[in-house]
Amino acid sequence: KTLFSKDIEKAVEILKVLAGVYQTLYIIMGNHDYRLAKRLRGAFPIETLFEGIISRTGKDNIVFSPYAYLTLNKTWLVCHPHLYTCSPLNVAKRLSATHHKNIINGHEHHLAVGFDPSGKYVLVNSGCVVDTRRVEYKRIWSDDFPEWIKGFVHFYRGWPYLMPTGRKVTVPCSNEES
Repeated sequence: KTLFSKDIEKAVEILKVLAGVYQTLYIIMGNHDYRLAKRLRGAFPIETLFEGIISRTGKDNIVFSPYAYLTLNKTWLVCHPHLYTCSPLNVAKRLSATHHKNIINGHEHHLAVGFDPSGKYVLVNSGCVVDTRRVEYKRIWSDDFPEWIKGFVHFYRGWPYLMPTGRKVTVPCSNEES
């Protein structure tokens, strides 16, 4: 089998597990998905690829969006913008100032939580779940970017929780006082 077909099989396997845990599982597009779509030059719609993967799970609680964002509970913007900075939470800070929402931001490969300057909005960088040995530009370039922090965000009862992989810690992200 090709590496790509193995990736698809692994994606189906992971989505089955996650769809069994969560009431609803949301998938939004990211910059690498758009790169693939661009390379396909319209020959094969990227939405068809995702719909095919989702249908292979046999689950009906997976929602795919061809957009790089979604809104949860009217107060959270979950996004994977094309923007990047080396400093954790800077893109999320800019997005919260524009959208006036709490932000869960992908793309930067940081796993971090903080607040906007006003203290009103929670800012989250969602980390990454990736084998960096398979990311060509990560292997071949020498740069001063911070190391990627492996982990993900679990959204539960209206609040995100940072779930760093390989560490025995869960970090609740809340701006509510105890």
